[in-house]
Amino acid sequence: MTITVRFYAGIRQQCGLDQAEFVLPDGASATDLFSAVAQRWPDIVPLVSSSRLAVDDQYVNSDHRFTGDTVCDLIPPVSGG
Repeated sequence: MTITVRFYAGIRQQCGLDQAEFVLPDGASATDLFSAVAQRWPDIVPLVSSSRLAVDDQYVNSDHRFTGDTVCDLIPPVSGG
């Protein structure tokens, strides 16, 4: 299955892309996706490890299982005031 990940803020800046596609086996988890992102861009591991994944506009946990082609958002931590 193909998981399309949209990037934001610092992740987008470090990857140089708005989004990327990852081909994962059926039933892959969010943890599997994070591993695929880290393998492709090792330099962003610290940022990715503190980011949240949203699927269908809902945050999901690392044990979330993908059931088919999916578009998701990798959202880094934000700060403001």
